[in-house]
Amino acid sequence: MANNITYYFGAGASIHTLPMVKDIPERIEKVIELIISFGEFYRGDEPIALNYSTTKVESFNSLITDFQWLHENCKIHASVDTFAK
Repeated sequence: MANNITYYFGAGASIHTLPMVKDIPERIEKVIELIISFGEFYRGDEPIALNYSTTKVESFNSLITDFQWLHENCKIHASVDTFAK
């Protein structure tokens, strides 16, 4: 018995869920702004979980730094895919 699976992909199929490749750096920038806007909730020296040494503020700062790194590199490559290679 053969299993045949057909996938339909078309121009605009994900227009309301995924940004276009050219818009990814801008969307990442918006994510950074959103994360920073929630920063007051993640400030503190307590660990982020039991038996874990990283504090909330360290995790928060690391997350922002990682997104900023991704944002800068996406701007200088043709796409996030070419950067990932």
